[in-house]
Amino acid sequence: MSTSPRSPRNFFPVDLTPLLLSGWQTNKFDLSIPFWEEVDGLQFTETSIRRKPGHSQIGTTATANIRGMISVPEFDTSTLYIGTLSNIYRWKLDEYTDSFTNVGSGYNLNQNSSTAGWDSASGRVNEYTITSRGNGYAVGEILTFTSSSSGIDFKVEVTEVGGTGSIYGILVLNSGTGHIVDEVLTYNAGSSGGNFVVTVNSITTHSTWIDEGAVSTWDFGSNEASQWSFTNFGTWVLGANDAGPLVIKKSSESFLNLEAAKVSGATISTAGDSYTVGEALTFTGGSGSSFTATVTSIGGSSGITGIKVTAVGSGYLNGEELTENAAGGGSGAKVVVTTSDCPFTRVRAVSKSGPHLIAINYDTSAGNFPQNVAWCSMDDPDTWIGAADNSAGSLTLREATSDLKCIVPLGESKAIYTDSQMFILNYIGSPYYFGYETAMANGAGAISSQAVIAVDRVNYGLSSRGFFMTDGNSVEVIGGKEGISNWVFDQLSTGEYAQVVASHNRDNHEVVWSLPIGDASKCTAEVVYNYVTSTWSKRTSTLCSSTELSGTLPLRVSGDSAGNVYLEDGETSPHNTTATTRAHDFDDPFAIKELTSIRVGKTGDGDPLIEIGWAENIDDEPTFNPSDSFHAKKQYKEYNIRTSGRYLFLRISSSDDNDSWEISNITIKGRIRGFR
Repeated sequence: MSTSPRSPRNFFPVDLTPLLLSGWQTNKFDLSIPFWEEVDGLQFTETSIRRKPGHSQIGTTATANIRGMISVPEFDTSTLYIGTLSNIYRWKLDEYTDSFTNVGSGYNLNQNSSTAGWDSASGRVNEYTITSRGNGYAVGEILTFTSSSSGIDFKVEVTEVGGTGSIYGILVLNSGTGHIVDEVLTYNAGSSGGNFVVTVNSITTHSTWIDEGAVSTWDFGSNEASQWSFTNFGTWVLGANDAGPLVIKKSSESFLNLEAAKVSGATISTAGDSYTVGEALTFTGGSGSSFTATVTSIGGSSGITGIKVTAVGSGYLNGEELTENAAGGGSGAKVVVTTSDCPFTRVRAVSKSGPHLIAINYDTSAGNFPQNVAWCSMDDPDTWIGAADNSAGSLTLREATSDLKCIVPLGESKAIYTDSQMFILNYIGSPYYFGYETAMANGAGAISSQAVIAVDRVNYGLSSRGFFMTDGNSVEVIGGKEGISNWVFDQLSTGEYAQVVASHNRDNHEVVWSLPIGDASKCTAEVVYNYVTSTWSKRTSTLCSSTELSGTLPLRVSGDSAGNVYLEDGETSPHNTTATTRAHDFDDPFAIKELTSIRVGKTGDGDPLIEIGWAENIDDEPTFNPSDSFHAKKQYKEYNIRTSGRYLFLRISSSDDNDSWEISNITIKGRIRGFR
């Protein structure tokens, strides 16, 4: 307890400012008791505490569970791509609109973990194309295709519809059995809908793990929740989702699957003339058939400048030129198609290193390779099979004791994590191109594909042992002495570790982990580490499920499990802020303290409520009396009070959406009244 020599006997001033900035701590309970026991929505800076800044909503995908985002320089602006469980959407910075464009569909990501078993029959739908969107349908409808030429029980949920009830997005609930390639599935029932048609592109012909229910589990037979892992290759964008093949968006507006012998992109070679936006195109020529697209933009003479691929067809060869069949108003347009040899049927995560793309933990038709790393040929994302005339290749991390979880930059190298290990992947040049070493960083690992984030030349992450920071040579455990790691694993939803997402709030020097706390279906809390002040904080009034990790937008972007996308611009937005201290006795647990005034240094908008509470014993719940409370309304003011007790508690709260206050110091004055 700090006392002034000029104060009368038993009178004291105490400056609480150093404790004010000490951050959230959960496990100390001794003579060096930390200040804050519980915080929610409070941000710690180098000089103050403040209500955590809000954000502005950009728009909504109308589809729950955003699971990945990336922004790239494209279309002469910054373009954001948003991955959900079933679709990929696009948003352009310069359009200033709250609507998103669907540029990829047909994905079937796992929403949550679940128990699993072996399937009983082959012919489960693996890939499909919506060949007729129908009309009259509503979001949330469950459609089961009971009649077809071969298979049964293919069931989907409608996730997005157009203005006439046309279906633009579905989520597969059951892949059915007995289906065959090119099978046409038609659905004509529903609330008032009809003429919805799906064509089966590929099927599963061998036994696989299938979802057996909604019971969360954490074992080798569970289906983990899926996350999108995006990276860019110039203006091209690639994604992995741990549920299907790689996807790629080249010069057209559509994401296509990057698979062997299939079209991965199309480039307009001749614009033609007299086309209109929205016109449906069918291309002929080459070795294949059924390549179709829609006009998305036109230029001079109404020639085509942009297309959205609606069906890639089959049988095409790399580099073939196709001609539009002039069935509509326009004519003369041509495209050149590219095909790939990419062998992956599933990829956990994707990244890039110079002219190479890197994929980790993948499946092919030959089997599963959970400890493998593969890379494409130099400057050629379509070539993944190594040969004498290319630089593609792969290697196995033989020391890995579990599946490879995530890959992030670490200086000039790549850090690859398992549950409890870290490997460094280095470029070594021809003829092997990449090599690896096991990092001497005990305690580093990843509990999800997005649990580690690169900040400058170090990584911050959450492993099965807790939070850590590493430069690849050594690892520093963080959050241990404050009890944060223990708090997280006491609260984290068992079985939903795969939903954890780390992000970097560079403006405020923070690493943010979005966590499924106490809820098995979505992320419900953020745990925040300020790496400049080494302080922790927390916010629970959020549903954050993903953040944009690329950084070409001027501000950070976040998405939530309800499908909403936000610009983290510091604007006012709804969330409660509250912070409560631990019991403090001013170094004398036997004395009764009387407080006579509190001086608060406050700036910004809003009037936070300051409450004084007392307890008789250190582990008692405090009593906060309304008579011992006040609103801090002025910039720097002393508030006279008269209250007493043995163990002092302080609580600060704010709930007004427009609040943006900061408190830089608190000083209390009082006297010792007696002992008992």
